[in-house]
Amino acid sequence: MRKYFAYAFKKKIWALVVLCLCCALPYMVSTSSLRMFYIYQAEDGIKNKFVYSPNLSFVVGLGMCLTYLVPVMVYSFKMKKRSVDCYYALPLKKEKLYLAETLVGLCLVLIPFTVAYWGGFFTLLIRPENPYNMVWYLPAYFGLLGFLVCLYGWNAFVFTRANSVGDGIVFMLSYTFMLFVALSLVASFGDYNILPWEFRGYFMSPVGLFAFGGNMEWLIRGNVGAANWDIGGYVISALLGVIGYALLFFNLRFERAENAEQVSNSWFGYKVIIPVYTASLLGLWGDVAEALLFVMIVLAAIVATIIYQRKFRFSWKYWLMIGGALTLGFIFALING
Repeated sequence: MRKYFAYAFKKKIWALVVLCLCCALPYMVSTSSLRMFYIYQAEDGIKNKFVYSPNLSFVVGLGMCLTYLVPVMVYSFKMKKRSVDCYYALPLKKEKLYLAETLVGLCLVLIPFTVAYWGGFFTLLIRPENPYNMVWYLPAYFGLLGFLVCLYGWNAFVFTRANSVGDGIVFMLSYTFMLFVALSLVASFGDYNILPWEFRGYFMSPVGLFAFGGNMEWLIRGNVGAANWDIGGYVISALLGVIGYALLFFNLRFERAENAEQVSNSWFGYKVIIPVYTASLLGLWGDVAEALLFVMIVLAAIVATIIYQRKFRFSWKYWLMIGGALTLGFIFALING
């Protein structure tokens, strides 16, 4: 496996260089030109210093984008008939093949993030009159690495449930918010305090990453009291990562080369995404008296099913899926109305 990992990493070396440049240059330009602080005079005549954000969210956002982009680069081989046969014919077990590709993918996420992160750090460090507590950049870096590893594992699992690249991208974007939307529907049936927005927000997959980055940014700015160390988002993000890696390798026994370029029929795909979004959105925002909104949701469900099946005419089973989701959503809307 080590030889294959070295081969796969070497194949992606130019992609790695491009990703490093695309991440590091914008962030370093940003940190070199941002306004760091200003002095203002309070009502009592005392001069105070207001410290601006060091723009840590910029590099955190770049890292998040990498966790969505890199799975497409790494696992798309399984979605092409011409390549999947070659990969599965290698003298490697699928588990070792995917482990090597996963490690390459993590390198493509973590190395560009590291280059950009420390490039921005040193750019700020050499600026005169730097007001930031730069020591906090070290624990922030290791914490952000952990959240990026978790988010990558979740997205890798979701993406590989598809049989085409386009479907995989749709799956990753859909699962980013699907759990949040479903929990919001549950919360709408009773007192929202049972499932407050903050708790439901934990289930948007990048939330833990941004929450941790935001808290560390307050520490870097010297405003310790503004940080909110709510552990819930961190725990959910870690659980999603563990579940993602576990299911990614568990489901390898069901991977077949002949599935490449076929309709994505996984139970982690459209079969769940379309009904959940249809019923939840209609139940949350579907005023039974608002015919236009109902029609828009119906059309969205039909269009999503056309994309799923890759044809305009599909069997009664899928009409039943749409009808069942719309019926549930209509009932939920009546309850909430």
